[in-house]
Amino acid sequence: MNFLNKSCISTLTKNLLQKLKKGSKYSYERPFGSGTPMLISNIAVNSKKLTIIFTSSFLEAKQISSDIKVFSPDLRVATMPDWEILPYDEFSPNNIIISDRIKILYDLLNNNIDVLTISITTSLHKISPPEFIASYSFHFNKNDVINEQNLKKQLEIANYKHVTQVRNFAEFCIRGNIIDLFPMGSLTPYRIDLYDDTIESIRSFDPETQCSTGFVEKIEILPVKEFPLDDKAKKLFRAKFREYFDGDPSKYLIYKEIGKGYIFPGIEYYLPLFLEETATIFEYLPDDSICITTDNADEVISKYHSEINERYNFLKHDIERPVLSPDNLFLTKELFHKKAKAFKQLSLKLSNNNYFTNVESINNPTLQINSLDKIIEIMNSNSEWKILIFINSEKRIDILQNMINSYTKFTASYPSSVQEFINNDEKCGIISAQINTGFKFIPSNLIFITENSFRSDNYNSHTTKLDSKKPHNIDTVVKDISDMSIGDPIVHNQHGIGRYNGLIHMQTNGTEMEFLQIEYANKASLYVPISHMHVISKYIGTDAESAPLHQLGSDQWEKKYKKAIKQIHDTATELLDLYTQRSSNKHGFSFKILEDEYIRFSDEFGFEETNDQTNAINDVINDMTSEKSMDRLICGDVGFGKTEIALRAAFIAVSNNKQVSILCPTTLLSEQHTQTFINRFDNWPIRIAELSRFKTKKEILQNIYDINNGNIDIVIGTHKILSKDVKFKNLGLIIIDEEHRFGVRQKELLRKIKPNVDVLTLSATPIPRTLGMSLEGIRDFSIIATAPKKRLPIKTFVRKHNKNIVREAITREFRRGGQIYYLHNEVNTIENKRQYIEDIIPEAKIAIAHGQMHERDLESVMKAFYKGQYDILLCTTIIETGIDIPNANTIIIDNANNFGLAQLHQLRGRVGRSHHQAYAYLLIQDEEFITNQAKKRLDAIQAMEDLGSGFYLAMHDLEIRGAGEILGESQSGNNIHEIGYSMYNEILKNSIEAIKNGVDCKTTNKNSQYCEVNIHEAALLPNKYCSDIPSRLEIYKRLSLASCIDDLIIIKNELIDRFGKLPIQTENLILIHKIRITAQFSNIDEIDMSDKKIIIKFNEKSNINPIKLVEIYKNSKELKFQQNNKISINLSIPNIRDRTNEVLKILKCINQN
Repeated sequence: MNFLNKSCISTLTKNLLQKLKKGSKYSYERPFGSGTPMLISNIAVNSKKLTIIFTSSFLEAKQISSDIKVFSPDLRVATMPDWEILPYDEFSPNNIIISDRIKILYDLLNNNIDVLTISITTSLHKISPPEFIASYSFHFNKNDVINEQNLKKQLEIANYKHVTQVRNFAEFCIRGNIIDLFPMGSLTPYRIDLYDDTIESIRSFDPETQCSTGFVEKIEILPVKEFPLDDKAKKLFRAKFREYFDGDPSKYLIYKEIGKGYIFPGIEYYLPLFLEETATIFEYLPDDSICITTDNADEVISKYHSEINERYNFLKHDIERPVLSPDNLFLTKELFHKKAKAFKQLSLKLSNNNYFTNVESINNPTLQINSLDKIIEIMNSNSEWKILIFINSEKRIDILQNMINSYTKFTASYPSSVQEFINNDEKCGIISAQINTGFKFIPSNLIFITENSFRSDNYNSHTTKLDSKKPHNIDTVVKDISDMSIGDPIVHNQHGIGRYNGLIHMQTNGTEMEFLQIEYANKASLYVPISHMHVISKYIGTDAESAPLHQLGSDQWEKKYKKAIKQIHDTATELLDLYTQRSSNKHGFSFKILEDEYIRFSDEFGFEETNDQTNAINDVINDMTSEKSMDRLICGDVGFGKTEIALRAAFIAVSNNKQVSILCPTTLLSEQHTQTFINRFDNWPIRIAELSRFKTKKEILQNIYDINNGNIDIVIGTHKILSKDVKFKNLGLIIIDEEHRFGVRQKELLRKIKPNVDVLTLSATPIPRTLGMSLEGIRDFSIIATAPKKRLPIKTFVRKHNKNIVREAITREFRRGGQIYYLHNEVNTIENKRQYIEDIIPEAKIAIAHGQMHERDLESVMKAFYKGQYDILLCTTIIETGIDIPNANTIIIDNANNFGLAQLHQLRGRVGRSHHQAYAYLLIQDEEFITNQAKKRLDAIQAMEDLGSGFYLAMHDLEIRGAGEILGESQSGNNIHEIGYSMYNEILKNSIEAIKNGVDCKTTNKNSQYCEVNIHEAALLPNKYCSDIPSRLEIYKRLSLASCIDDLIIIKNELIDRFGKLPIQTENLILIHKIRITAQFSNIDEIDMSDKKIIIKFNEKSNINPIKLVEIYKNSKELKFQQNNKISINLSIPNIRDRTNEVLKILKCINQN
């Protein structure tokens, strides 16, 4: 590589490299902004040696790493993550962090890294020696011969966990000739397919769908932890524990836990006890590596050691959990410099560099780069300079190029890389890439300008790729029974509510079958064949303990069911009057899509859409372009992309000369949406106004005047939008954000503003009533359940309030340079709480925010917190919506038991909007005084940490509170309690359909047509083939719900992919459903096919013509017409495949009637 060969930087770099000597440190002025990573990338390229940069923070390490990849894409660049926990913490780092760290250590050993960035504090941690990583790592290649038992032993030594289904790091599963494993350091799990003992193929697969995604030739298996945990290491731990700590070791819980094989949280701070000798990051570096530091390194080290010692002194007297002294775990300042001295060292002084300078100093030192006009001014007044503009999204290149071509002497080019631009003769270039800060390199007349420097917003400052997983289908989510546990309430549509008691194998007429066992009242059991899983649904209606338990064989369920049918029919009629009127209304406005403009607007989005997002956008487009009025709910967790869907809908509306009204529950959210919409519509002639208490009376009156006269296209605001003075001239779309914060009256007021207007509702956790209406199909519903890549689940803790918890939570966030929300929802005592926090953390800069503050004061505080001028925002629930601060990743909530589930989820969603591990502390005073429902809410929010869990929490809220009052009536809730939400939902949907079609709803619900097929052969998923019971339940349910042959083909291919070749029993199971599907429209109740006879039983609706069958079976002895709508065909067909083909031939004949 000859990097920047037309500039002077190669010469500068080579001269610098000549001055670097082992054992000494050379000082050089630090280049301005992203000039530093540009210089470092050149050092790595020209030296061809590993270059390691010690930064003052992990954030700086990430920024430098990112910029180096832009300047020199061919370099292999890595950033060592920080553990993101406090010294001596009782938490362990997230598995994603551990995985990344182990992979980097492995890559260093194998010379797979050219540049490593690492924070100084991270480099101080003592780690395992390189021999550990080398000896505990191994790899597989396609065509390798492996022994299954040896492999299992190797994986267990490396501390991999044997599971029934691989979903997370460090898990493996062996199913016959299929081996699934998720190696540490890998981005994806892998599936190894064996032929005898030879690896026939290695495929990556999606841990969510379990389906293969591609083929690879080789995989690397790395250890699970950064230190050994085998029996030898545990024995060494116990010996060293006795050596380091006085007293009886059996009194210490952690000593006993290691003896039992349990790996306790925070084990990382006992790492030296598992090793004969520790090492540091320096032992992983080649001897000829180049170490680069800044001259504030000593200051950073001293500050960190001060924190370590403070923590050590605070915890060293803990009689339950003794701690090692700092010198056992961390390098001292002297040792750090001693180890660095073994390498060539470059120290970057924090002083001005005459070669790499700020862009502002070009001609006019007062010129600020903060608008496109001033960029154009620079370009026109500096024609001798080469100017490269970095754009965050390539979708905006055309827009910028047109402006440059129109208003400057330049013609912008599109270089594919920085190097290409520097090597060509073009004076101006636009590149789709991001660097942190613009700068100029004076020797080569180069100016680098970032988009962020001339855009007033940061909306598109990070083009993030989101996980693009299989879109989520709401019916699948609701009908899912795979997460059932023994004892969970379950509904059989003919026998009522019992308790799930597992899957069991039984012999029936000499044939092995699998059944789902349900326990009813008085210990009575019902065994449901797995081919009948369509009659089973998960009970949702109240908590498991309160769910009813019906008596098997009594009329108890029948009475409840009939009563529910009648009442649900009445409910369906009323719901249809309320909502079907909207859906059948042909007077709604049919929006037209101006394709070129819409594509341009969509291309300005700074993120890649997920499949969920794309589907939701398409749903909205279909709704808006139809003649019916839209009424759609978008359910997606905070930060998952709901706002972009609202933006697209608003764009379509204003493109059709319609006005848009956006209703927000809080002033802060209104303010944030206003800024987002203004920034997003920056390139479009769209007029946007806000109605909220952040606006002066004069501004509000002017905005109302403009709205009423049609001079405002989009109005964003709080309840002020509902003012009687606001009279939209041509309203076409209403967007309601966080609908659970509004009452029915407010939403109905919106509907009255314009009865036929399109309505789009956004929510992270919809209230049970709205969720119910959506699940019932009365309102249209779209789910966005895909999280941004690298975003970690929020660690959630429910703790009794004490000073130590508060101190640790705040200190942990401070240590990584983050900010904290402290929610105290009592304005009259909030000043006391400020004093309480200051007593614990005196150095904290605390701001207060609550709804009783003056509007301007509140706005000022929020902006200051956003800019990082405060460490802690002590606030009320005013921050529940409208705050998006990526640097705030810890929230502490006082008296969390006083909040609802949706509110807790919304509040927790204020953090975790970056790549950092986020924490939520739900503090309570005393468990004895907490209600049972409050305990369940706290348990639910703590259990559901997964990203995208908002919908599932709403479902859980539905269980806790009961899903009643769908129409504001208690009888709906009673019905749901008695028969379960899934059954209620099914009956209601069928009833609505029946009313629409003029059919008696009593005949459409319980006894829907389903043909029972008996093949007299074993038909199941054998335990050896699929040992994971939740997976079996899921597959059985999917097979039972399959409605066409294509569905079966998809499931069959998935089974082969996940578990290998189908065993005969599973082939038989698929045959049963193939016959069932073929017979589903033939009014057939039952097909019995033994090796001697085929019997088909028709229902009373059957209108079979016997002539066709007689033509096939001319021998009258073979075909017999019997009583009770039966026919029998006496045929001796021992082979099940031949028998199946015979039945399919019969069904084809019947279907032709």
